[in-house]
Amino acid sequence: MKKILLILLVIGVAFYFFGAGGGSGHTKVMGYKSKVKDVENGNTLVMTSGLKVSMLGVKPDNERAELWIKNNLINQQVELVSDSKNEQSFNKVGAKVKAYVMINRNGKKVCANRLLVEDNRDCATMAFVNDSSFIPKTIEPTIINDKALYMKQRTMLVQTASGIGTAFFINKQGVALTNHHVLSGSESACVFLYAEDAEDSKIYSSRRRNIRNILWTSKALDITIFSVELEQDEEAAYFNLISQHEPVGNSCHILGNPQGFMASYASGQISAYRDDDQVKGRKLVQYNMSTNGGNSGGPVMNDKGEIIAVHAMGIKPAQGLNFGIDILQVREVLDDPGVNVNYGGK
Repeated sequence: MKKILLILLVIGVAFYFFGAGGGSGHTKVMGYKSKVKDVENGNTLVMTSGLKVSMLGVKPDNERAELWIKNNLINQQVELVSDSKNEQSFNKVGAKVKAYVMINRNGKKVCANRLLVEDNRDCATMAFVNDSSFIPKTIEPTIINDKALYMKQRTMLVQTASGIGTAFFINKQGVALTNHHVLSGSESACVFLYAEDAEDSKIYSSRRRNIRNILWTSKALDITIFSVELEQDEEAAYFNLISQHEPVGNSCHILGNPQGFMASYASGQISAYRDDDQVKGRKLVQYNMSTNGGNSGGPVMNDKGEIIAVHAMGIKPAQGLNFGIDILQVREVLDDPGVNVNYGGK
């Protein structure tokens, strides 16, 4: 009898340590921590341990998702959280699991899956919406690390018979913003998207796109809303528009074509908000970045990749005295039933 009990005890111990109970042969996904080494297939993190983590709710084979992961998660320590409906464990190097990925942001634990989807809304899957047990309800947008590249992917050169300016996309269908004094719709014009290479600021004929139509324009506000003819199956990378003012003193960034120098990036600080512009009713954001002719119509962005203004003018010969059209005022136009344009951050 004792011999039988001993055998049963050994079997029980073996089952506990090597079976489905998750002992030494199995590691639970919940709470697992490791650094991110690489990304595969647009949504799968390769950990330094060899574990592969498919990010729940993020579509595979999405270039924008992969770029976001490279900019924000590579070499970062993360913690995994299982799908609330499917507790998981793994028992071999190179195993693949599905999980939410938690990161530390300003001393708080936040969900990278949701940050990615908020920055790139077309990256989401329906599964993400249906399982929010471990997702923080209020998360600040992530800080963009490679700001120049991020802006370059969403900005374009505008070429007209009278010169050049800058514009930027606000949705994936190719709707864009610029100044009225850059593009009024009365002249022939086209746009050039920038090269994919972060260090290549040249303009190529293969990146030329026609303007489809002018959706709305105003000389007083100095804003033109227009759409670009994209190639078949092409989707535009785009900016989200901020929904409330960024505090004065915070950083801001601009990208454009000053004096014909293509894809030029600069940064500075927000100096003030102005509602006493000589053009009746126009609200301006003042900032101290370096700008020149050719920057007109370009994006003015905060650290989180959100647009705060459409650059309009600089005061010469004063240095660092520049103004853009407040994007909150532009949002009012975009939301008007007569215009009704869908845009990032709506």
